[in-house]
This record gives sequence, C-alpha cells and structure tokens, in this order.
Amino acid sequence: NSVGASAVVDRRDDPIVPTRGLFAALEGKFAFPLAAADAHFLKGFAQVAAYRPLGGGTFVASLRAGMTKSLVECAPDANPGCLPNLDTPIVERFFAGGRTTHRAFPLDDLGIEGQTLQEGSGVGGNALLIANLEWRVPLTGGLGLVLFADWGNVWAGPSYVKPAEGRWGAGLGLH
Repeated sequence: NSVGASAVVDRRDDPIVPTRGLFAALEGKFAFPLAAADAHFLKGFAQVAAYRPLGGGTFVASLRAGMTKSLVECAPDANPGCLPNLDTPIVERFFAGGRTTHRAFPLDDLGIEGQTLQEGSGVGGNALLIANLEWRVPLTGGLGLVLFADWGNVWAGPSYVKPAEGRWGAGLGLH
C-alpha cells in the first residue's frame, strides 16, 4: 500500500530526439503496512536533463538521484547485516548499469559488493546517484555517433553514500 505524487516539466523541442531544452521530474512515495502488506518506507527520486546544440550535434547533461528511507525495524535473522535495502521490496529498490543509466556496466550490475551487489550481481539499493554527459553527432539519416562519460553508483541506503565510491565510465556508441 502506498501513496505518491510526481511532477514533470518537459521543455524539450522533441520528446524522442531532442536537440535543445530541459526535462525535469520529481517523484515521492510513502509505503505503509496495511492488511497483508508489510512494506514501510519513504522514497524520493529526482531527474534533470539539459539539451543544447554544440558543434553540429547535441550536448546532453543529466543527473539522477534517488533515496529510500526504510521504516522497517531490522530483523537480524532475516537480514544479518541489517542493510536497509534488504528491508525494501526489490521492485522498489534502485538499480543502475546498462544503456539507460551507466553504460560502463552490465544491466543492473553497478553497485558496492556486499551492499548492493551479491556475488557480482545487483540486488538493488536505497540510494542512487548517476551523472551523464554526452555529445550526440548526426552521421547520416537517423544514425548518429555518441561520445559519453557516466559517473555514479548504487548504495545500500542514504547513510552509506560516499561520492568517492562513484564509478566512472566513458565510451563511444551509435545513436
């Protein structure tokens, strides 16, 4: 059981292939135990992306941040490390890695071993910071080249966030 609200501002010139403008979104959710539901948390997510023409292409800068505060008292028998992300339903956790978040990592496999990664596989977290910079250059027709740099990580919870643990990745791709 949860209640939530969201707000979106979309000032891009095109929602599919923008070349200028701004996109911003803010979401919040409160989940509470009622009837058979046992989830209990506060969650917030914010995203902003700016698009500007640059050198015959488009420069894009974006930032995403998400935090979830688990309101469940830890049960050490079920969660020995009392990591807050393990008390949050998996469908509500933050994941990163893959073509839409941090392109230097496989899908959902960005994180901290022992917190949001177990044996190298993502289990999700309650804190997320992702920053992306990219330059999209058209080649021919609808095909283009993209140069990108991504930074970020997923942590067990807000109190675990250490920006020095952010992971970098850069590359070249087709768009």
